[in-house]
Amino acid sequence: MLDTRWFRGPFKKDLRSPEERKAAGKVGKYVPNTDANATLLGEAQWQWLEAQLRQPAEVRLIVSSTQIIANEKGMDEWSVFPRERKRLFDLIRETGAKGVLLLSGNVHFSEVSRWDGGDYSLYDFTSSGMTHVNPDYAEAPNRHRVAGPFVDHNVGLLEIDWEAQSGPMIGMKALGVDGRVGFEHKVTLEALQ
Repeated sequence: MLDTRWFRGPFKKDLRSPEERKAAGKVGKYVPNTDANATLLGEAQWQWLEAQLRQPAEVRLIVSSTQIIANEKGMDEWSVFPRERKRLFDLIRETGAKGVLLLSGNVHFSEVSRWDGGDYSLYDFTSSGMTHVNPDYAEAPNRHRVAGPFVDHNVGLLEIDWEAQSGPMIGMKALGVDGRVGFEHKVTLEALQ
């Protein structure tokens, strides 16, 4: 579980008017902070994460309070700190970590996003909205979305079927408060290698 608040650098405000941001598909009010000193995790946490990624594991869950892959909303998300986002992707690749699945929240709806980094893919299962939802946020573009959006009070459920015929299977479900499945997306563990 990552702390993306304590060491977070300042947000950089998008100076466009709300109308201009809306026309550009932005629901947030931030643009990327490209300052070389802007951080999300701080050095001690980066060192800890690297050590964890080097440990043997079949499945690795990296939990962030904000979305990591979706990058078009201009909200509190990793994309407004692009150097940190790239550093995370590079660290996963450089450590050779397998079975990495990203879990995130903070957008008041649920979705699954996929990033293809050439030699590996990452999935970000976002679930948030136990107490409130925001349909406007779900309408923002996300070219990485592969499931959802589900705009209802929800919780995320992650299920691993180690005995699946095609090999271990990871299921990501967004569940409404009444128990109905808003969406389900499955990937093989092999797809996360």
